[in-house]
Amino acid sequence: MILTLPIATSTARQILVERGRDFIYNDFEEKGSGCFYAPVSEVRKLKDKGVLAPTAINPAAIYEGILVKDIDINSVPENSPKRLTGCFIGEILRRNGLLTEEITVCGNTVASLIAAGRIQVADDYVNTFLSSVQYNQDLRETWGTAYDKAMIRVAEQLAMSLAA
Repeated sequence: MILTLPIATSTARQILVERGRDFIYNDFEEKGSGCFYAPVSEVRKLKDKGVLAPTAINPAAIYEGILVKDIDINSVPENSPKRLTGCFIGEILRRNGLLTEEITVCGNTVASLIAAGRIQVADDYVNTFLSSVQYNQDLRETWGTAYDKAMIRVAEQLAMSLAA
């Protein structure tokens, strides 16, 4: 599937209705934790299945050409939002059938996954939207704020292209 801007933004709005605009994914510093495209329980299952296979020497291993983070999933607190859901981008990908096992266990940004052809998007506006959502979420912004800032960034990009 090729992800279009209308599909990505519509999916994001559905997620905001379900989770609330004030939902914060990265709500506190968690030692050994990071951002996950899926709930940590799903990442753990794939790791146990052998999908994630970093070496002791190289904890950030490469799995079929994409970065894989070897993080201590057990260090994620029981009350962490990361146990309930994947990140905002992971949820958008999952709901559109684009969240593969390799993306689930990877540590790449959405922009690098798009550049590597792991996620196909219709145009650069989709890349801008997804990258901006991810960037702002990772700064501990609410998902509503991350969405709003991404929409502003896409509008700015569109205005610049029309002015050119």
